[in-house]
Amino acid sequence: MTIQATNAQLTPLGRLLKRLRAQHDLTQEALAERVHCSVQTIRFFESGRRRPSWEMAELLAEALHVPVDEREEFIRQARMAPQDASEAPIAGAEPSALPAAATIRLPSPLTPLIGRAAESALLEALLIQQQRRLVTLVGASGIGKTRLALHMAHWLADRFPDGAAFISLAAALQVAEIPGAIARALGVTLAGDSEPAEQLDALLGSQSLLLVLDNFEHLLRADGDAAVDLIAQIVARAPNVHLLITSTERLRLAAESLVELGGLEATATTTGRDVIPGDAIMLYVERARQVAPDFALTPANQAAVTRICTLLEGMPLGLELAASWARMLTAEEIADEIERSLDFLNLAERGAPMRHRSLRAVFEHTWRLMSPEEQHMLPRLAVFHGGFARSSAQEVAGATLMQLAGLIDKSVLRVVESKEESGQRDVRYSLHGLLRQFLLEKLALAGETDVIERAHAIYFTTLAEQAYLHQFGKDTAGWQRCLAQEQGNLVRALTWTLTEGRDVGLGLRLAGALSRHWRLNGEWRQGRDWLRLALAQPVDEPVARARALVGLGECCHALSDYGQAERCFREGLALWRQVGNVQGIAWTFLQLGALASSLGNMAEASVSLEASLELYRQCGDQWGVATTLNQLGAMMVSTGDYGRAARYLDEAIPLMRALGQKRTGLAVSLNALGRTVLAQGEVSRAIGLFEEALMIFRQRNMREGVAWSHINLALAHLQAEDSAAARRDLGRCLAIYTELEMVTGLIATLNVLTAVAARHSQYTEAARLAGAVEQLCRAYDCHLTEFELDIRARMLTELERVLPPATLTMLQREGERLDLPDALALGQVLVDG
Repeated sequence: MTIQATNAQLTPLGRLLKRLRAQHDLTQEALAERVHCSVQTIRFFESGRRRPSWEMAELLAEALHVPVDEREEFIRQARMAPQDASEAPIAGAEPSALPAAATIRLPSPLTPLIGRAAESALLEALLIQQQRRLVTLVGASGIGKTRLALHMAHWLADRFPDGAAFISLAAALQVAEIPGAIARALGVTLAGDSEPAEQLDALLGSQSLLLVLDNFEHLLRADGDAAVDLIAQIVARAPNVHLLITSTERLRLAAESLVELGGLEATATTTGRDVIPGDAIMLYVERARQVAPDFALTPANQAAVTRICTLLEGMPLGLELAASWARMLTAEEIADEIERSLDFLNLAERGAPMRHRSLRAVFEHTWRLMSPEEQHMLPRLAVFHGGFARSSAQEVAGATLMQLAGLIDKSVLRVVESKEESGQRDVRYSLHGLLRQFLLEKLALAGETDVIERAHAIYFTTLAEQAYLHQFGKDTAGWQRCLAQEQGNLVRALTWTLTEGRDVGLGLRLAGALSRHWRLNGEWRQGRDWLRLALAQPVDEPVARARALVGLGECCHALSDYGQAERCFREGLALWRQVGNVQGIAWTFLQLGALASSLGNMAEASVSLEASLELYRQCGDQWGVATTLNQLGAMMVSTGDYGRAARYLDEAIPLMRALGQKRTGLAVSLNALGRTVLAQGEVSRAIGLFEEALMIFRQRNMREGVAWSHINLALAHLQAEDSAAARRDLGRCLAIYTELEMVTGLIATLNVLTAVAARHSQYTEAARLAGAVEQLCRAYDCHLTEFELDIRARMLTELERVLPPATLTMLQREGERLDLPDALALGQVLVDG
């Protein structure tokens, strides 16, 4: 049975809550829902059995529409203990009930907390549900530990009989000052002859409260053993005291539970039709409005604000410092200044601690807390971009495992874990981007920049060369993932060696070694640009130049720059012959054959491919043999010689399977064989082969292969008269080939779309697109396969049957006037149905 208090039994706050609820027609249940608490909690507030926390009082004032000029008094009185409120003035109450104010232990936050919902829930679960006695909130300086801890003190004060106390230790110089600081926060003074620690036992032994100790890290550096011993003493001798400690470094006590605090999220979330900005953006906007009241997040400045939040990696202090410039600069200008100089962020409020008045002050404070050994090693880690692995930290910076662990404990290094397909953990480390800037200055002051940058470039060039040799082996996907993960470091090494010109010979080696990665990953323009820069350097290293030339030719081939591709292949072939590298010669012949096939020069393609096949057989390279057989089979498919295609593929597929399942080469064989059996009318078998190829390409993240499999599936579905499935596959083709900027793939996709349109009686669109495809094939020297040409011929026959000759000619000429973007727009309309 529910028992409700009468007005006579209610406290002054209770009477006011009840009156305001009545004014706004709110039940206890409705009020509880508005302030996100239980109905029982509202009943406790009204009966005086509990006091609302500071933030709960704010929520109540908001929900009950307390006038703005009365809210401060409402919150102050709501926080009083019931016995102290018997004569306290309550906002909105009659003047006859004006009592005296009570002492409040907790400092009031100056600003509302934004974000941290997940961290707040975790801290509440640890301290309340799981009854953890010691929780350490760890994170870098400026990440918002103090603000969150103060929020938790207010939020959880009602859950402890004696409330919560917040003690800032920022000014404490030694551990012996902690007992006195705790006593003062509890409103008492330690006196007498006994030791302060013993008096603390007596003070806390009977207390049941949440004790928040803020800024603990510098005491660990000053006298770590004594600091930890004192905390262990409180845990052991004050069984009803729960400790929440903020620190950049963990305590390493057995009873300790850790909660790591990172930056606020900048990414927006979507709920239904609403797009909710990330917490970092919301914090920036809120602080910007404090100095520029008319500031608003708009479509015009949203990208720049997001860039600010990304540059600062969601660090609350950095966001507040950046927002302080909103009255003078645009968001775009602020972002540019942040990128230009760390010292830009230095306009903190006068009341802020010195260590929080600029990001440089934050980092200098962190630097002073490090040991000499850490100060020697840490700046070396700043040369890494995008994180690093333990092995690279050891090789480049000389960092030991224990040093890395120490920096993690001090919240300087962040740990990022992921799981590989094998289930193994992949552990990497990273630094905050602005801390990197600070540390690079320290590295320069130590005179080590050139030495460490060179070690970094050598390490990643060696890694890329290892990958080059294995990227067509059993673990192609693994090496691709490795290089993708190190993208930031590889680009930095390319920049240092080539753009900055610090070691162009090393840069040529690196660019050549990355050529296969760029080719397989569809990053053809990026690869082309780096390889051109590398080859423009006056470096006389035949092997490195040959590798880079052939790699550049592959990128140019993929980008339909056939003339440049052939020149690179011919020059690379001459260098491989000069150094007598049979593998290089065979690979270059393979590329020349593929290029000739693309140009429709089948006789020339056959000569080059047969030369490649013979060399691979001579040196016993089974992968090379199978790959060349694949290319020969694909060429025969394009010419419609399905008998020869089957013979090549029948030899290639067993070799590929023997080399290891789920290889990209096997997927190539399956696609080519699928085209062969499709041409022979075996639609179901062809679909099975294409789907297996698609699965392999997806697992290997080979987007070009994925698109090729989809276009083959579209052809099969079209032959099976499943136009809806064909549209879906062609839509995926358009998306991937557009992203890759692969013109030949786009034209082939548009060609199949003409047939789909004709099947759906969209004759006008089909005729226009047919004209566009014919013109694009001429413009880009694109050659359709015999199967695709047969589809086109049948489609044109259908159009000639249903459209008057003059109409068909007019529509085709209209299509011929379309450029590639216009043709793609028409194709997308057909895909969308």
